[in-house]
Amino acid sequence: RTGHPYYLAPYIWAIGGGVAPKRIGNNFCPLAVKLTLEVDRGLPIIFTSPSHPEESVVIDENTDVLISFNRTICGELTWANPFYIDSPPTYPLVLVGRAVPLTLEATRFRIKKDENSYELYSIKNVDGVLQHYNLVNHRDTENNFNRLGLSREESPLPFVI
Repeated sequence: RTGHPYYLAPYIWAIGGGVAPKRIGNNFCPLAVKLTLEVDRGLPIIFTSPSHPEESVVIDENTDVLISFNRTICGELTWANPFYIDSPPTYPLVLVGRAVPLTLEATRFRIKKDENSYELYSIKNVDGVLQHYNLVNHRDTENNFNRLGLSREESPLPFVI
């Protein structure tokens, strides 16, 4: 509302900076989005009103945040995590063991005030049950990059505005 940019950043700054697309091989993929330097805030978040994009937006707990990714040459745009923790497969960053397509609803988050910051969370309908997911940082050790993930666990690495 003041004209200052907002950024999506880790709650603990020592673990890195903000969000920006990352090159994986020859591709830019929106899922590899965590910058390694905590001083780099990444791409700013732009808040707009869907019905009146020219109007100011009041940012509070009644604000929905839609994370918009431009089309890239990546094959699949999904929230996914390749690490199994048991069998049959379940994931530590999970929507009940399934990847979630990056549709408008999959990238829509609510703002929650937490002490001095605002966290992002999402309520998903999974098999008829509403479940709460936090937007978190996940370290992909196999591919050596960080990505955004959805987690039902109390995560020490949430992303905040």
